[in-house]
Amino acid sequence: MSDAITRGSCLCGAVRFHLDLPSKWCAHCHCNMCRKAHGAGYVTWVGFEANHFTLDSGEDALRWFDSSAGAQRGFCSRCGSTMFFRSEQWAGEL
Repeated sequence: MSDAITRGSCLCGAVRFHLDLPSKWCAHCHCNMCRKAHGAGYVTWVGFEANHFTLDSGEDALRWFDSSAGAQRGFCSRCGSTMFFRSEQWAGEL
């Protein structure tokens, strides 16, 4: 799947992005913080090198919340869609 691109957005479409494939990893997280942030039993995350991520629009709508020490969760301030996670533990990844 090299040289492929996938696109995504929040629910309202204010925040739009694309990612250069392949991803670095994919995993399910069952930690309390992820379950609370998403209102679900677990969250599926796909990890990318930060330089494979491009924010196409919505920089003004994207907000970051300090969810725990050294970690932030990105969300759309207009529709509330949870979108991204970044952490000092995995610097350079999104």
